[in-house]
Amino acid sequence: MKDGSNGVKFKTDEVFNPTAISILLGGEAASDTIVQTVISSAYYSKEAKLKLHTIRKLVDKVSTKVNSFRVMPSSYERLLDGQRLAQGIDFNRDYDLKLS
Repeated sequence: MKDGSNGVKFKTDEVFNPTAISILLGGEAASDTIVQTVISSAYYSKEAKLKLHTIRKLVDKVSTKVNSFRVMPSSYERLLDGQRLAQGIDFNRDYDLKLS
């Protein structure tokens, strides 16, 4: 490989697979900031809808609803402690998830 790594790299997108879903993993981005995870699909095929529905049911079982979002237990604890739950590390704090 040109980058010096061993192995094979694959790149795909939903144009080539309309039943696919995308998972953009979030996590701890700074000592006081957690960035959201986004699960989506560019298509609304029956298969993509079923996959999204299955993931949604699993997330709903283990998460807490805050406004119109779902927050996992450890992130919810951090939110209660005043940490930042954001769309991205560089996003304006006005768009952070807040307890109402």
